[in-house]
Amino acid sequence: MTQRPVGGGARLGFDKGRGRSSESGTAREPTMQGQIIVAPRLKNHRPRGFWVVRLPSFVVFAAVLAPVLAMWPAVASSASLELAVWSEDPPVTEAGGRLLAAYLREATGIEVRAVQAASALEHWQATRLAPRYDVALDGAQFSDYRVRRFGYRVVAKLAGQVGYTVVTAPGMLITDAEELAGRAIAAPPAPALAALSLLNLYPDSVRAPRLVAVRDFAHGVARLLTGRVVAAVVPSSFLVAGSQLNPVLETEKMPAAAFSIAARVDRRRGAALSDALLSARATPAGRKMLAGAGLRGFVPASATLYSGYARLLAGAWGYRQAQPERADGRGEGGF
Repeated sequence: MTQRPVGGGARLGFDKGRGRSSESGTAREPTMQGQIIVAPRLKNHRPRGFWVVRLPSFVVFAAVLAPVLAMWPAVASSASLELAVWSEDPPVTEAGGRLLAAYLREATGIEVRAVQAASALEHWQATRLAPRYDVALDGAQFSDYRVRRFGYRVVAKLAGQVGYTVVTAPGMLITDAEELAGRAIAAPPAPALAALSLLNLYPDSVRAPRLVAVRDFAHGVARLLTGRVVAAVVPSSFLVAGSQLNPVLETEKMPAAAFSIAARVDRRRGAALSDALLSARATPAGRKMLAGAGLRGFVPASATLYSGYARLLAGAWGYRQAQPERADGRGEGGF
């Protein structure tokens, strides 16, 4: 025996115009069909005056994220900056880099921490693949590379220019650069600017001198005076009146080390650092830092002054001539 629904039986259908089930007839009471309970659908079962607003998920996400984004500038501006220091002429020691960082911290209120690689090669390895450092004080070849590849901006430089001279011992008389072809010359290894500048004078590698790696310029002169090498590369400023070393040739003059800032460092902090450097010679704290670090002072500079020096790195291991990766994600072409 089959039980029939009570109340005239509601008929379920499909409303094609609205794409959902609809009901016709009167409401019915739950009935039992075997073990299945059939419950009627209640139409408009919502308390009067009660509204449900369903917000899109992205609106909810934005509402939650907004306070975090609002705090981001304050967090970013308070983060410490990592300063890489690598200058061959004048040589900036690790202690000198710490003095510079301490002065910038005192003058700007920005936390700056100095780091220095053990060699030019180590500095190059930390520079070539990613914009690791927030700010840097280093040679023309490295500064131009970071400007082109990672969008750094140059804001200042050490005063003066740098150049390198090939010298021989007092008893060795060489007057022509061609006489150095294939002969041993002491120099800090590439990508040190001294070695790169010398090799740039010899586009034909067959006729180039043979570089003997030394720790620093003083080490190279010591090997020269003991007859271990025929010549040595030294900064032109190294030669003073009365020196017994014989100059053979001199490289072109280049701008001294640049102070460059990564694209991720905001303009406000960049301007504060630049102002502190450029006014260093006008303040007692700045003059004390310059004297302790052995620096001549800072002058204004821009990336244009260093344009083209990245080409000196073309012979260095790991040099990439690919599309530069700028802060806006667009390249500028090869170097």
